[in-house]
Amino acid sequence: MLYNFSMFSIPLFPLNTVLFPGLPLRLNIFEPRYKQMIKRCLETGEKFGIVLIKRGREALGPLADPFLIGCTAQLVQVDPASDERYDITAIGRERFRILSLDRTTFPYLSGTVEMFPFSEQDQTTIQSAAQPLRLWVKRYFDALAEATNTQMDSRYIPNEPMGLAFLATYLLQIPPTEKQTILEMEHTVQLLDAVVALYRREVALIKRLGRDEGKSQRGFWLN
Repeated sequence: MLYNFSMFSIPLFPLNTVLFPGLPLRLNIFEPRYKQMIKRCLETGEKFGIVLIKRGREALGPLADPFLIGCTAQLVQVDPASDERYDITAIGRERFRILSLDRTTFPYLSGTVEMFPFSEQDQTTIQSAAQPLRLWVKRYFDALAEATNTQMDSRYIPNEPMGLAFLATYLLQIPPTEKQTILEMEHTVQLLDAVVALYRREVALIKRLGRDEGKSQRGFWLN
C-alpha cells in the first residue's frame, strides 16, 4: 500500500521492546553511540525512532537489524547521571516505515522513513470494534486480581479506540514479536480485533493457572 507522505531521515534505536504511540519509554543510555544520538536530539529537538530488533543485540556489538515498522519517540525528560549516563523518558508519537537504512554516516543506526498511518475506516465501525476490547481489558484486570491477590484499577482505561488498543497491548505480558505484529497492522478494526483475540487467550491462561496452582506465579509488568 502506498502513502502520500514525505520521506525524512531519523536516528534509529534498535531495542528488544516495542514502543506504541502515546505510551512512555524509559531508558538508561550508556553506550557512546547512543549518548551521541540523544545529545543530537536534545540540540535539534528532533525525534528518534524506536525499532524492535529482528537480528542482533541491543548493546555492545554491531548495529542490529530491525523490523521495518517502528514508532517515533519524543524526549520529555533527560537526567544526566554521575557516571556519564543518561536516564531518559520519551513518549511514542507516530508509526513509521523504514525505506532504507544507513549504517555509515553516524556511529548509530539511522534511516530514511515515511509515516505509516492507519487506513481510514468509518468511525462508527471503529467504535463498535473497540467496545469488546474494553470488556476484555476489564476481565483481564479482574483475572489478574483474582490470580495474584492484587487490586487492578480499570477506571483509567482510555476511551479513544487507538489509545485503548495501544495501552492494552503494552500491558500484556507477551513476546515483543507479538506486540510488533500489532504495531504493523494497517487497519484499525483489524488491530482492535487482534488485540481482543490476545486478551481472550491471556484471560483464559490466567484463569487456568489460577485453577491449577491456586495462586498464579505469573508476574505482571509493563512492556
